[in-house]
Amino acid sequence: MASIFDIPLQETGGPTALAAFEYQHRVAVGELMRLATSTECDLIEFDSHDDILVRTKDAAGFVAEFVQVKAHASGNWTPSDLYSDENGPVPSASKSESSLVARQLSRAIGDDDAVFRVVTRFEVNHDLAVLKQPPTARDQTAVKKLKDNLIPRFAHLTFPKDRTVGDWIDKMCWRVAGPEQAVDDRNLRSIAEAVFAQFARTLTPAQVREIYLRLLSHARQAALILEPRDQKGCSRTQLIMWLRECCAQLP
Repeated sequence: MASIFDIPLQETGGPTALAAFEYQHRVAVGELMRLATSTECDLIEFDSHDDILVRTKDAAGFVAEFVQVKAHASGNWTPSDLYSDENGPVPSASKSESSLVARQLSRAIGDDDAVFRVVTRFEVNHDLAVLKQPPTARDQTAVKKLKDNLIPRFAHLTFPKDRTVGDWIDKMCWRVAGPEQAVDDRNLRSIAEAVFAQFARTLTPAQVREIYLRLLSHARQAALILEPRDQKGCSRTQLIMWLRECCAQLP
C-alpha cells in the first residue's frame, strides 16, 4: 500500500502561482528602473488596477499605462490565447474579465488616455508578432487581419468609456521578456546604469545584487498592500531618493 507521502504531487497550483508572482515582481523592478531613468513616466503602482500601472506623460497630459505580466504558457502565444475564455455564453458579469484583452479593457475605468502593454515569458506566433512593433510602425495589413480575428470574439461585451478591442490593439505593445535569468540580467545592468547616471557611482556586482534584492522585496510588499494607496507604488522622486539612501548604506 503506497503512502500518500510517496505518491507524486497532484496539486501544483501553489508553486506555479508563486512562480508567476515572482516573475511579475522581476518585471516590476524593470519598470522601476524605467521610472528612475526616463522622464516620460513619474509614477508606478503594483497590483492596483493591473499587475503594474504606470503614469506617463505625453504632449496632451497624463496617460495611464496598464501592464499585464504573464509568466506561463504552453508555448508561443497565439490569438486564441487572447479569446479562448470568451467562447460560449456569458454566465455572469464577471465573464467580462475572463480573458487578457477583456481584463485590461474592463479595468481602464478612468478618464485618462489609456494604453496597454503585455509582458510575457514566452514568444508570440506570427499572427501576434505585429503587436511587438510600435503602433505607428506596424504593417496595417497584419493589423487588420488581427482585428478581423479578435474583434468578433468580444462582440458580446462592452467596455468602460466606449473602449473597444480595436482600441486595445491600436494602443498596446507586446514585449517578450524571456526567462527569469534574462530578466535578472537586464535588471542588474539597469540598476548599475541608473545608479551611475544619477549619482556617478560605480557599484560592484555584489552591491548591485543587494539593491536588486531590496527592490524585489519592495515590489512584493507593495503588491500585498491594500491601503493606503500611496504605498502600492512610488513616484520618480521617491525612487531616486530611495536609491540615494540605499547607496549610502552600502559598504
